[in-house]
Amino acid sequence: MKSQKDPRHKARMKLVETMYVKKVNPSSLELPEDVYTYDTELFGKINKVAEENSAEIDSLIVNTAKRELHEIKNIEHVILILSLAESFFSDITPYKVSVDEAIELAREYGDEASASFVAGVLGAAYEKKLKN
Repeated sequence: MKSQKDPRHKARMKLVETMYVKKVNPSSLELPEDVYTYDTELFGKINKVAEENSAEIDSLIVNTAKRELHEIKNIEHVILILSLAESFFSDITPYKVSVDEAIELAREYGDEASASFVAGVLGAAYEKKLKN
């Protein structure tokens, strides 16, 4: 498990929480309270890439997961967006680190099947990328 003191991990946690709130209630102006110190630079970089590439990221998720977005749990969708934005659509973090973080986040926020689903989708996405 990642250290709860790691500001980069906390930035990813904050992103998951923020993106989840926006996904579940897009009109909500109320975001999770900052209850911990996190890497705000990393948060901003990943969030910007995710917003700028949202359509492409969603398309990749649908094609790789072989499911429509409405069939994917919201928390899993958010974690996939975060990971793909962080390392597939940018070079903010090496993909192996990003996948490891995504699996950890899926364990923390999802149910018992979330980590396996996230790992499978990310693994398939990166395999496709390596072939191309």
